[in-house]
Amino acid sequence: MPAMATNGGFDAANGPRVRCCDGEVNMERQIQIESRGRPVELTAFPQSIVLNTIVALVGSLRGVDPDGEIRIVVKAVEKS
Repeated sequence: MPAMATNGGFDAANGPRVRCCDGEVNMERQIQIESRGRPVELTAFPQSIVLNTIVALVGSLRGVDPDGEIRIVVKAVEKS
């Protein structure tokens, strides 16, 4: 099961919430981090830091919609 994180608080009845730029709660977000194919377990605090950082960075890019799914893959490459 993917780790859950939030930048809008946590509601025990409804789960994590994400606030949009005007402060309105408008969606839930999930974050899943894997290393070598295995899920990385994070507590709520580091999950929220990672999620907030990614959403903020992507939201600052021109022509990118941070409200959609954000997929980032970081791979090791061999030096030539």
